[in-house]
Amino acid sequence: MRIMDAVMEGLARALDLREERQRVLTQNIANADTPGYRARELDFRQALEAAFGEGSGTDKGPGAPIVNDPDGILREDGNTVDLDRQMVKLSTNAGSYRVLSRILARKFDMVRMAIEESRR
Repeated sequence: MRIMDAVMEGLARALDLREERQRVLTQNIANADTPGYRARELDFRQALEAAFGEGSGTDKGPGAPIVNDPDGILREDGNTVDLDRQMVKLSTNAGSYRVLSRILARKFDMVRMAIEESRR
C-alpha cells in the first residue's frame, strides 16, 4: 500500500523546487556586486509541469532548468541583479514554501488519522 498519492508526491516535488529556487535567488543576491554576473532564475513553470505531470513520481530527474532571469536589467558593469527585485522574489518564494509545507503536513495528518481509525 502506498502512503503517498500523486498529489502528495507533487507537493513534495514543489517543495524541492521552491528550495532550489531559494538557492538560485540567494546566489543572485550574493553576486549583486559582481561585474558581468547575470541574474538567474528557475524555469519554475516548466519544472512544476514536470512535477505534477503524468508519471512524475518522486524522481527529481536532472533538476529544474535554470535560465538567465528575463526580468534582469543590464547595468553598466554588465550585472543584471536588481537587489530589490531579488529580495521580493526571495520573500515570495519563502512564503510559498511555507504554504506548501503546511498543505503537505495536513495531508500527512489525514493519513495518520486514517491509520489510527483503522486500528480501532
